[in-house]
Amino acid sequence: MKKIVLASLLCLFAALAPLAHSLAPQDAATVAAELKSKRDEADPELIRKLSAMGTRDAMSGLLDAYGSMASLYMRLEILRALPAFDGVADAEQPALQKLSDVATGANEPELRDGAIEALGKCKNLGKHFLQLIVDSPSEDAVREHAMRMHVAMASEADQPWYQKEFEFGTETKGAKKKPAKGEEPELALHPLPRVREMALDQVAAKLETSKLVETAKDKEKDPSDLRKDGLRRIALKELSRRKAREAATVAADVYKDTTEKSLNRILAAQILFEEQGAKITAKFIDDCDKVTTPLDLAFATADMIAELKDPAVDAKVVKLIGKGKGQLQLFALRAVRNVKDEKLDKNIVKLLGNEDRDVAAAAAEALGARMAKAAVADLDASLAKAKDAAFITAVIDALSLIHAGDVEWQKRLIGFTTSDKLEVRVAAILQLGKQKNVPELLKALDSADWSARLAALQALEHVRTAEIVGTLIARMQQEEGRMLVEFGQSLWRLSGQPFYTQALAWKGWWEKNSAGFEPIGEVELAKREADEAARRLKQISKATFFGIRIKSHRVIFILDVSGSMNELTRDEYVGKSGEPRITVAKRELTKCIDALEPKSLFNLVVFSSDVERWLSEGIADAKGVNREEAKSYVDKLGAGGGTNLYGALREAFQDKDVDTIFVLSDGEPSVGDVIDPGAIREHVRQWNEQRQIVINSIAVGGSFEILRWLAEDTGGTHVEFP
Repeated sequence: MKKIVLASLLCLFAALAPLAHSLAPQDAATVAAELKSKRDEADPELIRKLSAMGTRDAMSGLLDAYGSMASLYMRLEILRALPAFDGVADAEQPALQKLSDVATGANEPELRDGAIEALGKCKNLGKHFLQLIVDSPSEDAVREHAMRMHVAMASEADQPWYQKEFEFGTETKGAKKKPAKGEEPELALHPLPRVREMALDQVAAKLETSKLVETAKDKEKDPSDLRKDGLRRIALKELSRRKAREAATVAADVYKDTTEKSLNRILAAQILFEEQGAKITAKFIDDCDKVTTPLDLAFATADMIAELKDPAVDAKVVKLIGKGKGQLQLFALRAVRNVKDEKLDKNIVKLLGNEDRDVAAAAAEALGARMAKAAVADLDASLAKAKDAAFITAVIDALSLIHAGDVEWQKRLIGFTTSDKLEVRVAAILQLGKQKNVPELLKALDSADWSARLAALQALEHVRTAEIVGTLIARMQQEEGRMLVEFGQSLWRLSGQPFYTQALAWKGWWEKNSAGFEPIGEVELAKREADEAARRLKQISKATFFGIRIKSHRVIFILDVSGSMNELTRDEYVGKSGEPRITVAKRELTKCIDALEPKSLFNLVVFSSDVERWLSEGIADAKGVNREEAKSYVDKLGAGGGTNLYGALREAFQDKDVDTIFVLSDGEPSVGDVIDPGAIREHVRQWNEQRQIVINSIAVGGSFEILRWLAEDTGGTHVEFP
């Protein structure tokens, strides 16, 4: 009997042996071999398996596989797996060195960023490698990103290094000399304003007050000097935080310095206001419309006055309404927003007909915010003859506030969606979006105008129902270019499905999953976003402009050809001069035109003192003849004259088809109808309220607030080229 049982057990073990073998954990070499052999077709789970092993062999397998991958997606997946080896004695050094090498040497910005982000997750040696990158002659953006990640992990032990970074560039002693003939050139390590600012932020609380005062007063001696306005701002803020007696004195000097950056003057105004209250408002009122007062400073001081709610001060500002032009009226309208007075409402109504349409739009906004029912007839009359989009939007929004809950107004608003004026149609759709009027928004998805469809799409996404998902998928089949991207992103945020621009894949998925579907919750979406973000890289365009991916099929490139574009860029080697800025810009634009997809539509706008278009109207496809003609046009460009940025932006916005703008410039506006950066920002905000154009900006040879603002305000990307 025992023999029978034993024989049975042996047979059972023999039968289970293959299964046991299949369940045995795979070794690193086996997994690495499979990953490398399948390359980009491999399951990313193989990367995670190697990462989880945490051994030298597993790390080596990942590094070996990295070199065989062609897609950004798979290379990024490997980079994101390497932090698992931080702290593993025999694996962390090569793993983190690989991340450092990619961060400083990869051509693709996505890989550089991914490597630095990965180093930021390495608690053991990550800061060491990030520090090496900051102190290396790598690209400015790479060094700045590494510094941000280092600061995120900062500790008391880092204070001496931050102090050194703050002081870097302040000593000329020991400057590098030009290499002798036959000698290998040495890579130059340039001080970076943003790195110094981040370092100062870390050490400011421990600096002597005298050092802070010195830093707050230290200005650039000439235009080529290293930017110090950010350092001044941080130092002044710290003086104010300490309530140092020197804070007010320095603030007074900064506020009255008309050559100072507006952000610093705004901070100075806030410090003076906190100390003096109503006493300083007379100065603010006197200065509000001076040529030397930028619009954002005027707005900031108006906000202080409005929040003060001092009857005597309010009385002074009320008297300004209707007396004066432009910026004075914009200041006054903002400053009186908390004053309740029917007589004041009547004076604001008069501004609806102001020849300055910015003032007229601000007056309409003010009347809406004040719920001025007595102004309805005037608002209606103004709307009937209005032409500019910003004013139309302001009036419709104002009437909607005043008529909240009014059935008759709702009917009128719906009627506006079929107006013969595009500006009225889009303004009505935007308002219906705020009210979540789903039936009308669904109708607007069939509009012939992309800006109207985009307004409806963005509003519908916030409603978050299954019906909307199905409708968006159906409409998506007819979209292309940026609008196709916008539909894909909205559907991703509603469903968590990573089909993005693949309209047919969305359609197939919906046919199988529409029954019982519920929009995804925020927590689950955040989780999937983290898992899927890199996968989108499989669908990105190859075309880039200064590293910014071009997703649009309807784009305008704005290029600065002012005289300063003849200045030389900073060279990467000690003692050598770079190329003229215009040469670099033309080369990058030519490469970009070559890489545009054939169905892309584009135009070029160049500006100096004047503005010129490559095509006199419309945008052309990127097929053979047009592509070559555009490149020839770029090749013949020269540089000279002033910087009419406002005129160039206004020209680009005239094109009703464009949905994306790239603007490259090397200086602050110097000529044109508007040169105040804050005023340009406000104009573009108004123009873009309906259009929703994405603006990407490239600053060459410096850092300019207006270019950064344009990108930030529109959801674009801002890069700086030294």
